[in-house]
Amino acid sequence: MTRRSESRREINGGAWTVGVSVSGNCFGLSREDAAALPSDDFAQRRKAAMDKLERAGAHYVIDSVADLTPIVQKIEERLARGERP
Repeated sequence: MTRRSESRREINGGAWTVGVSVSGNCFGLSREDAAALPSDDFAQRRKAAMDKLERAGAHYVIDSVADLTPIVQKIEERLARGERP
């Protein structure tokens, strides 16, 4: 199953989806290799990964799971307002 179909299944199933661009599979490099990239190459890979995740239907895209807490708070606020994915 592709990541795209996984995201679609989550969206269709009523789940908020959060794509992980830099530390996720889309970036395609280890943490060490990503850190060693020239800044232009890093930015280009990051944008490509973000674009891919957004096209797949992610509601939010973050660089790593370390960035997840504020997103969870945003989702909780949206749920409190009655919003659903």
